[in-house]
Amino acid sequence: MYKVLIAEDEMWVRLGLKNSIHWESLGMLVTADVANGVEAWEHYQNNKPDIVITDIRMPEMDGMELIDRIRQHDASTKIIILTCVEEFGLTQSALRNGVSDFILKLTMSSEELMNILHKVKQELDVQQADSNKYLLRNMDVLKENLFKDYLFQNRYSHEEFLGYIQEYKLMLDPHSIQVCLMDINHYHLLKERFRDERGQLIRMSMLNVLQEILRDYGRGEVCHDADNRYLFLLSFGDRVSEQEQLQQLQRLLEHVRKVMLAYFNVTVTFAVSRTVRDLSRIRALYRECLHAISYKLYVNADHLISGDGNLQAQAARKVGAALLGLSDVLSSQGEQMMKEFSRWSEQVKERQLPQSQEATVRDFIYLFHRLSLHVPHQSQENAQLVTEYTVQLESCETWDEMVQLSEQFIGELMQAQQVPMSRKVAEAIAYMKKHYQGELTLQDVAGTVGVSPNYLSALLKKELNVNFSEYLIHFRMERAKRLLLESDLLSYEIAEQVGFIDHSHFSRTFKKATGMGPREFRKRWGRTEEQDDGPEE
Repeated sequence: MYKVLIAEDEMWVRLGLKNSIHWESLGMLVTADVANGVEAWEHYQNNKPDIVITDIRMPEMDGMELIDRIRQHDASTKIIILTCVEEFGLTQSALRNGVSDFILKLTMSSEELMNILHKVKQELDVQQADSNKYLLRNMDVLKENLFKDYLFQNRYSHEEFLGYIQEYKLMLDPHSIQVCLMDINHYHLLKERFRDERGQLIRMSMLNVLQEILRDYGRGEVCHDADNRYLFLLSFGDRVSEQEQLQQLQRLLEHVRKVMLAYFNVTVTFAVSRTVRDLSRIRALYRECLHAISYKLYVNADHLISGDGNLQAQAARKVGAALLGLSDVLSSQGEQMMKEFSRWSEQVKERQLPQSQEATVRDFIYLFHRLSLHVPHQSQENAQLVTEYTVQLESCETWDEMVQLSEQFIGELMQAQQVPMSRKVAEAIAYMKKHYQGELTLQDVAGTVGVSPNYLSALLKKELNVNFSEYLIHFRMERAKRLLLESDLLSYEIAEQVGFIDHSHFSRTFKKATGMGPREFRKRWGRTEEQDDGPEE
C-alpha cells in the first residue's frame, strides 16, 4: 500500500478527498489528513508518506514551504497540489519544484482525481521496480564484500559473520558446508562476444543466473571472486548422508554447467573442497579450492577437481603421457629433432607442479623456436609459423590443448622441411653453411659450384623462393638465435660469429627478422642468465 497524506485547512475539502476515492482499489491508504503545514511536516517526518496532497495556502506553514522542506530531504515523494485560479503563479512555481500535478479546488471531480492518482501510482510502481533492482544489485555488493572481508581481510569475527548471515537472510545453514570455485574457460572470448571489455555486464548476468539456480536448489550463496571466477558457499543441512550430498552436488554443478553452455556458450571448470561442519573453517576450504583450481591446466575442461585428491601425481601423469605422445610424433623426424625434444622434455619434467598457464605457454613457444632451428632453409617461413602458433598457444588453457596445437605445429614444420633441391642448390647451401661467418658473395658461391651467378640466383628463387642475400641473412639469423639461446656470448660477439662486422647493422637486421632485438629475444626465450649486451639499436 502506498501511504497518502492530505494537508488542507478547509475541513469539507479534506473530508471530500478522503471519502470520495476508493483508496484501496488504487493500492493506497490515507494515513493522515491535517489542517496546516506544520502538522503535515511532522507527519511527513514520522511516517514518510509516498504521496502528499496539499493546499498551497494554509495557516502556520503554507504548502509552498512544506513542498520546499520535503524536496530538501526527498526527491521521490509524489506531490499533488490543491489550488485556486488566482494562485496560478504559485502553482507554476510549485510545478518547477517537482510537483506531479495540480487540481483546481472549485472544479475538481472524483474522476479527475482518480486519473491523476492512477498516473502517480504508475510512476511509483516504476520507481519501486527500479528501487528493487537497485536493492538486489546492492545486496550482491553487500554479500560479496561480506564474504571477501571475512575470507581475506579477517575483518569480522566468526560470530559477527554468522550475525550478518542471519541479518541478510542468506541461505547458509552451518552444517555440511562446502566451498566451490567455478572458473570460466576462455573468458577472453566471452568478453569479446559480449563486447564487455571490463566484464561488468557479464558479471551481473552470471550472478543473476547462478543465484536463481542456487535458490531453486536451496543450497547456498554465490558471489564474484575474481575476473573469470565465481565463489559458491554451499550448505547441505544436517540430515543428508555423504552419498546424498555428493549426488546433490553433482546434480547442482551439472545444472550450472549446462546453463553456462546454453546461455553463455562457455565451458567451466569446478574445484570443490571437502565438507566441514563449521562455517568458521571456510577460509581453509577456500584455500583448498584455490590450490585445486591451480591444477586446472592439467584436467579436461568438463572435469571437477577435488581439493582433497593427489593433484600433483595426477598432473605429473598428465604431463608424462603428453610428452610421450609428442615423442611418438617426433620419432620419425630425424635424430636432431628427437635430441632437441628430449632436452626440452627433461627440463619440463623437472618443473615443480603446478605451473602457471603463462609459464607453460612459454615452455611450448621455446620448443617451437628450438624445433624451427632445424629447418634453416625455410627460416623465414618458420619464423612466421612460430609467430602464428604463439598467438594460438596464448589462448590455450589446458595441457591437452597445448599438446594438440604442438602436434599441428610439428606437422606443418615437417611439411615445410620437405623441399626438393637440385644438386647445384644443395652444394651451394652446403658451402654457405660452411662459410657464412666470413664475407660471402653470390659470385664466390656460384664459382664454387660451377655455375653463373645469375643462374644460381634463379635456381635459389625457383626452389627455395628466396634470393641469395635473403637466404644468407635468414641462415645467419637462425645461427644467431641458437647462439643467443645456448651460449653466454654477448650480442656483439654473436654478431661477429655470424658474419656481421657492424653490431648496429646486426641488431637492426635481427629485429627486422624476428620483431625484437637480440637482447629482448634472449630475455624472452633464453634459458641462461640475462646478459648485459650493452645498448641495443
